[in-house]
Amino acid sequence: MGVWQRVSALLDPGATAAPREFTLGDRGQRPPEELAEVRRRLRETGESARAAVRRIDRFLDALQQAGQGGGPAPGADVGDLAASLDENLACLRAFFRAPDNIDVKFREILLGLHPPVRAAVLYIDGLVDSARIHMAVLEPLMLLAHMDHDLRPPQPAGDPGPGPQGGAPGQAGTPPAGRQDGRTGTRPDGPEPWRPLLERVLFRLLPGNQVEEKPTIEGVIDGILSGDTVILLDGVPRAVVVETKGFPVRSVTTPKQEMVIRGPLDAFNESIRMNIALIRRRIKDPRLVTEMIPVGRISRTFVAVMYISGVVNPKLPGEIKRRIASLDLDYVGTEGILEQFVEDRPFALFPQTLSTERPDRAAAYLAEGHAVILADNSPFALVVPVTWWSLMQTAEDYYIRWPYGSLLRSLRIIALLLAVLTGGIYIATVNFHQEMFPTELLLAIAAARERVPFPAALELLFMEFFFELVREAGIRIPSVIGPTIGIVGALILGQALVAARIASPVVIIITAISGLASFAIPNYSTAWGIRVLRFVFIFLGMTLGLYGIALGIFGVVLHLAALRSFGVPYLSPVAPFRAGAEDTLRREPLFYMEQRPRHVRPLDPWRQPEISRRWHSGAAGPAARPERRTRPPGSGTHGKGGTR
Repeated sequence: MGVWQRVSALLDPGATAAPREFTLGDRGQRPPEELAEVRRRLRETGESARAAVRRIDRFLDALQQAGQGGGPAPGADVGDLAASLDENLACLRAFFRAPDNIDVKFREILLGLHPPVRAAVLYIDGLVDSARIHMAVLEPLMLLAHMDHDLRPPQPAGDPGPGPQGGAPGQAGTPPAGRQDGRTGTRPDGPEPWRPLLERVLFRLLPGNQVEEKPTIEGVIDGILSGDTVILLDGVPRAVVVETKGFPVRSVTTPKQEMVIRGPLDAFNESIRMNIALIRRRIKDPRLVTEMIPVGRISRTFVAVMYISGVVNPKLPGEIKRRIASLDLDYVGTEGILEQFVEDRPFALFPQTLSTERPDRAAAYLAEGHAVILADNSPFALVVPVTWWSLMQTAEDYYIRWPYGSLLRSLRIIALLLAVLTGGIYIATVNFHQEMFPTELLLAIAAARERVPFPAALELLFMEFFFELVREAGIRIPSVIGPTIGIVGALILGQALVAARIASPVVIIITAISGLASFAIPNYSTAWGIRVLRFVFIFLGMTLGLYGIALGIFGVVLHLAALRSFGVPYLSPVAPFRAGAEDTLRREPLFYMEQRPRHVRPLDPWRQPEISRRWHSGAAGPAARPERRTRPPGSGTHGKGGTR
């Protein structure tokens, strides 16, 4: 024995004490059988950790394969939940980078059963309602699980009645026969010893209105990231997802862009569930279908496709879902990003979808046979397919009498022509066609430009640029002083430019007319296209005169005629001509608009009979209403459709 071993033996109190003498040397030492149990648990934990790492690798490989355009093989194990709670928690902690990710909460609890069952509650702080988790999840699991109340009436003699807890039908803790689970739609058959415990939690303990069973890690991750609460049970290879969303949402407010004098005053907000509810509030029809598609590898933004089955052409929802599901990108924040990925001609000057913030307008398009696309976190909806005439209309056109609506549409068409052609025609006539001006007007224009040192084209381009600058500044500046900047910039600076002889009064009038006319365009994206075309026509008038203006008009019409929106010609129903063309430049009376727009090819072309004002014809009440005619569309006296 070495010197160091001898010194250690002398310093050890247990070595020098008598065999029967009491010492504190055994304090804190575990008995051999307990040490063996600890070693066994350590081995199991190590095996669970290694299995979790292997499953994470398989799941990441499957995700990488899907991101490269392929996909996991059918039936491949890309992340099924294990029966071990420790293994599932280790896998999920690795996915969520816990404990570095401080807002992802992992709380381990004991279910109040006999014997107690280990469980874990997972959620993201800030996306959930804490009070709902306490009342609908934690309190039933921890405090009420031991109660076994049976509120059913007494069974007749000979009926064994419900048992305390079992898996057979008729026992407590088991749902009635035929009760669906969240995975396969029917109660599974086969040896699943954990099924009674899971069904007890699903059907007896959790009072939430939306409770779902998930078998995969991917489903658990999606539920947590969506603001739900996930419950994992030890020994159960399934997860229970409880709807507990509670993130802050802006309330329903008035429209900011599509304001009306007469009509509803509610608008969409950033919650897709609330936006769907606003539409369903207006269409109380069970045929209204809402399909949800997640888009984006990182954002996982939920996109809803809404349509009325039996009215819409069945090819339209299929094409929309095909385009959305085939997108391969990381982030989709709003419907504006989604629009650029699904429209037919993304390089076109005008939009091929209609963006609206009004739920009443979206509901009206659904009733006509269109489809509506909603994106989470966006207060706008996309309506498809769309035509050029729809972009020049507003919801208020149908809320007022038809002569007023027709007048407003005529004003918008005139405003469109003024916004596009005023500057170009002025430059063309001043530079090349002075003989078109009356003599007095020509002399007045020449006198106003006598001391202006710039050519007419450069002067007009400078004023157009100045007007766009003032308009953009008025939008970006805080709303309190934004309108003031626009008024002051247009009046004071315009007057200063005339006094300094940098611009002539005629050019300022031309710029003001084209600018005000562009504000009358109801669609924001279309107004942007008009602003770009204004500069194009100024350049054509500056170089080719009125011949350039005519060439530009011809090119724009050809461009519009070549566009299609989800298979519908952009200039329908005028080119090609179809029934319903009367409701484009002018608005028909509502009782004459008997058919839905023919260019969307709805399954049900009729929205009302020929005689919809039955009181006027002297017919009986609703009980005597005749069946809807099935004649070919477009025949008859008033076979007219409409576009909104």
